[in-house]
Amino acid sequence: MGNGGHGISIGAGPGKILPGFNVLNCTIGRPADGEGNIISGNKLDGIYIGGDEFGPCNITIQNNLIGTNETVTDMIPNGRNGIELDGTRPIMIGGPAPHEGNYIGGNGLSGIVLTGVAEFYTDNVGIHGNSIGVGAQQTYIGNNLDEVTIDADSRNNTVGEPDPDPNDDQFPGNVIAYNERSGVAVIGNLTRQNPIRGNYIYSNGGLGIDLGADGPSIHHDPNLAEGPNLWLHAPIFTAIQIVNGDTVVDATLDALTNAPFTVDFFANKSCDPLGYGEGKFPLFSQSVTYDQHDNIHIVIPGEHHNLSMTTTDLFGNTSEISTCGVPYIVNTTNDLPDDNPGDGVAKTGNLLPGGRLECSLRAAIMEANTTTDSQTILFDIPGAAPFSIVLTNFLPPLTAPAAIDATSQQGYAFGHPVVKVDGVNLG
Repeated sequence: MGNGGHGISIGAGPGKILPGFNVLNCTIGRPADGEGNIISGNKLDGIYIGGDEFGPCNITIQNNLIGTNETVTDMIPNGRNGIELDGTRPIMIGGPAPHEGNYIGGNGLSGIVLTGVAEFYTDNVGIHGNSIGVGAQQTYIGNNLDEVTIDADSRNNTVGEPDPDPNDDQFPGNVIAYNERSGVAVIGNLTRQNPIRGNYIYSNGGLGIDLGADGPSIHHDPNLAEGPNLWLHAPIFTAIQIVNGDTVVDATLDALTNAPFTVDFFANKSCDPLGYGEGKFPLFSQSVTYDQHDNIHIVIPGEHHNLSMTTTDLFGNTSEISTCGVPYIVNTTNDLPDDNPGDGVAKTGNLLPGGRLECSLRAAIMEANTTTDSQTILFDIPGAAPFSIVLTNFLPPLTAPAAIDATSQQGYAFGHPVVKVDGVNLG
């Protein structure tokens, strides 16, 4: 039987704690068999911790079942969030060692929320070793909104870390899956420096990582001084080849030239239907510095398929997850066909100024239809929006799984599309 309010409540929230009041060095659950709690079926949050500059802080939440039954095979939802941290610092949710992680799922809103008010934001929270949305034996226990939501100017919070030794019993990442919306949502103009790395993110209803909680953020200016994780763009694959048993990747990024970044690569059993890869299996990380053309060239040991990637800057801002594999990028309003369908490159045979291969929407669809793999078609038409693609013939139907994402075109704003496909000449 759950409580009529929160399952566990510590503190009153930002600005509501009396000066001199503090909560220090608390633990909710311990990392040993039988030492955790079942925190489920409550009307509000499973765990609510609210604070300001006086506390609470140094709280550890480990080895609990939050929103699930005792066997982690079914949901007993909390009405709001599994865990809500409201203006707190620092707190550890889970941990890399055995029995330190929590099972969090089935909650009415999000699995974990980091929030606050004004200067009382949440920072220095570590989220490691948890299973969020996934129960025992891969049971579906997804949350109704995002698995992890970071908003209200929260910063310096860590969601997972790359595993330095996959063969030991430490797991610093999280499993984040089966959520109704995104895996991790980062929201707010001053919500930044939140690294999201080393996690197993898959089978969520929205993006694996969503900056702004508004879908793919390729159209945002990455040089703005504000925005969730500074709107850091994901890299875009330009080529993936298997050479002598290794995977050779070329990619580009719209980012600061000569700035250091870390690129994390993931493999997926299949590409997400949205076209933007989630990141089911962390593969490989490498520090890079983009050249003057914002290009990178990396060799990943072994043969891998359905790749996706993120980038994290020097300050801990992590991007969304990239497209799954090499996308086709429409860069013209011309309606010419692909000059050689099946060669793996969507192109009309013409060159744009600067030597770039011209890719029409028709060419992209024709090339996508030559493979059974999921494909993504993006838009990067030069010039000022709006754009009109006047068809000379009916477009071929898509016969392969593909996502056509015109929101990627520069100039797009929510509810105001800037690319029009015009069939006025088709009768």
